[in-house]
Amino acid sequence: MRWIPIKKTTRTAAWTEAPTKLQTVVPFEGTSGGFDDPTRVAPVTHSGPARARAGHVLRGRYRLEEVLIERAGTQTWRAHDVVLARPVRVHLLPNDRSNDKILAAAKRAAVANDFRVLRVLDATLTADPGVVDNSWLGPHIVCEYAPGQLLQDLLATGPLSTLEAAWLVREVADALIGMHARGLYHQRLSPATIMVSTTGNAKISGFVVEAAMANLHRERDPEQADVTALGRLLYALLVARWPGGPAYGLDAAPTDPDGHVITPREIERSVPPSLDHICDRILNPSRNHSARLRTAAEVSAALTRMLGTADAAEDLEQRVQAAISSVGEETQAHDVSLGYADTAPLQATPRAAVQKDAFATAHAYLPSTAPEPGTLDDPKPPLWRRMLVPLGVLLLVGSLVAVGLRLNFSGDDSNEPAPAAAAAPSVERAVVAAHDFDPVSNGGNGEEHPNQVALAWDGDPATSWTTMNYFESGFGIKRGVGLVFDLGEVRELSRVELELDGAGTSLDIRVPVAENPASAPLASVDDWRAVGSVTGAPAEATVTVEQGVETRYVLVFLTELPPVAGQFTGGIAEARFWS
Repeated sequence: MRWIPIKKTTRTAAWTEAPTKLQTVVPFEGTSGGFDDPTRVAPVTHSGPARARAGHVLRGRYRLEEVLIERAGTQTWRAHDVVLARPVRVHLLPNDRSNDKILAAAKRAAVANDFRVLRVLDATLTADPGVVDNSWLGPHIVCEYAPGQLLQDLLATGPLSTLEAAWLVREVADALIGMHARGLYHQRLSPATIMVSTTGNAKISGFVVEAAMANLHRERDPEQADVTALGRLLYALLVARWPGGPAYGLDAAPTDPDGHVITPREIERSVPPSLDHICDRILNPSRNHSARLRTAAEVSAALTRMLGTADAAEDLEQRVQAAISSVGEETQAHDVSLGYADTAPLQATPRAAVQKDAFATAHAYLPSTAPEPGTLDDPKPPLWRRMLVPLGVLLLVGSLVAVGLRLNFSGDDSNEPAPAAAAAPSVERAVVAAHDFDPVSNGGNGEEHPNQVALAWDGDPATSWTTMNYFESGFGIKRGVGLVFDLGEVRELSRVELELDGAGTSLDIRVPVAENPASAPLASVDDWRAVGSVTGAPAEATVTVEQGVETRYVLVFLTELPPVAGQFTGGIAEARFWS
C-alpha cells in the first residue's frame, strides 16, 4: 500500500446537496448486535468519500486536513479533533453493505491497550433517521494518530543499524503477544503499517482494520502470517531488501537456487551471525535444520537474548527527527510521517551531535592508509602539538652537543663518570581508523553506536562516541564494550591519554594476543590482552602501558560505566596514543 497525496479540491455548487440523515456515534459497548450484524448499517444514496474536502468538520468534531491514503471506495484522512484538541486519523467508508466487515474489525481492534498499537477511538452507525446533519459524509472510523516516520520512508535512504532493526522488531513482537492472546491478528504488517514516532517508539497502525479495508480473507493461520511478517520486517530493516519483493519501494531480496531468500549476512557482512540466524529461523528454518520461530513470544525471546538491556529508542528518535528536518514541508504529503508544522530541527548537543548522520555505518572511516610519521591526516592537531616533534629534535641535538663538549674537555680523566644518555622525547601517534567493539561472543549484539566512532578521535572534545544505556555499571552479561584504534603500522606504545564522558569509568588498554595480526581481531575479547588499566577514572585520564609494547591496533575496553540519569553510560571524547 502506497500513500498517495492528492490535490485539494475547492468547493463548488456541486457540494450543495439536500440535507442528509444524521448518523450518530454508537459506542462499542453500546451495540447490542455488534458490527457483525449486517442490519446495523443501512446504505444511503451518495458516496461519502467523494464529498470529503479539506476543512470539512465531520459531525461537528473532526476537521479533515489532508488525504493520506485513497483506495477503491475509501479514503484515509489526517484530521483534528476540535473537542479534545488532538490529531486523529479518519477512515471514510463507502455507503454500502461492504462496511459490515470493516466496522466489525474496528470493534474488535478497539480492545487494544498496548501503547505500540494506534487504537481505534470510535466509529459510526446509521441511527436517528429523523435528525438532519449536513456534516455527515457516511460511515467512518476514527483512530489514534502519532507523528513520526513510516518504516517505508526510513528505508528509502538505506537499512537501519542492527541494533535499531533488532530492537524495533522486538517491540512489534512484544505488542503482538498481547493482541494474539485476544485472538486479534494484523495480517498486513509491513513497512507501510509500522512507523517510528518522534519519540523513537514503534507504532502499529491498522490493526485488524487494514486487512478488512483491503478486503483480505482471514489467513488459514493468521498468527503464523504475522510472525512471518516479523521475519520479513527484520530482513528489510537489516539490508533494505524485501523478501518476495519488490515492494514498499525496496528491491527484491535475492534468492538461492532453491528459491529461498539468501540470508541478510550474505548481503551485508556486518549483520551479526546471531541476528542473521534469528531471521532465518523465521523465514527459512529448514535451511539450517533449526526450530522454526512460530509465535511472537518466541521471536521476542530470541531477540531479547541477543539485545540484553540495549535500547535503541534514543537512536531512532534522533533518526526520525533528522529525517523530518531534512524533508521539511514535503513531509505533509505522507501519512504519520509528518510532525507538527512548528517542529524544530534536531539541535546538536555534545552527545546528540553524533547522530547528525543517522545512516553512517561502522565502516565509514577516514582513509585507511597511514599518514607520514608525526602527522595527522584529518583533522589536524593544534599547533602546539605539531611543534612537539621539531622541538624534541632540537632538544636532542642540543643534548648531544653538550655531551660531546663535555667529553672533549674531560681529558684522560678515566675516573670522571660518564654522562647519562638523554631520554628520547614522546611522540604522538596518529590514528588512521577506528571500529566499535561489542562482539556477539562477548554477549554483545555486534555493534555499539558505530556511527559515532569517528568522534572519539576528531580533535574536538565537545563531541564523543558513547555507549548505549545500561542498567548495570558492569554491563550485566557481557564484560564490556569499547573502540579499536588503528595506528596505521606497528608502533611502540608507552601511554594512552583519554578524555572521557564524565568521571567514574573503569577501562583496560588492550593489544592483540597474536603478534602483528594483519587486521584487528573483532570476534572476541579473548583475542586481546590487557597492558594497562584504570579504575574509576576521572574525566581526563592517562593510562601508562607496560614497557616494550609494540602494536598497530589498540583496544580501549570499558569495563564499568558511570551513572547517568538512573542508568549507566560512558563515552570517549578524545583518545591520543604516545610512544
